Amino acid sequence: MDGTPSQQAALQQLSEIPGVVGSLVFDGAGAVVASAFPAVFDPSALARLATQLSTDAYFQEWLGGDPGALELRFSDGHVMVRSVGGAWLLVLCTLQSNAQLVSMSLTQVVRRLRIPTPP
Repeated sequence: MDGTPSQQAALQQLSEIPGVVGSLVFDGAGAVVASAFPAVFDPSALARLATQLSTDAYFQEWLGGDPGALELRFSDGHVMVRSVGGAWLLVLCTLQSNAQLVSMSLTQVVRRLRIPTPP
């Protein structure tokens, strides 16, 4: 679940943005490719989330191609999801995050994270 050094560096770039709690990349099979969440988050719970999202038909329809994007806002934060080749990048943010700054950073990070799709 560590990902390549370049993937981890890209996720680390996101974690340096004020208000970003953590991020992860998961593939179409629901496997977590790379993750940068604090230790308080259970890796098995994050893996279950990735599996549930990747098998959800609505999720796949909404984010099925490049550039797919989804933002979910809650009373105590928001989640941003972007398509990355054959995978997805999920970012958890607090209310204090600057959504515009996170969105601009996601554009750069998605370019760095391009995951080759399996044949």
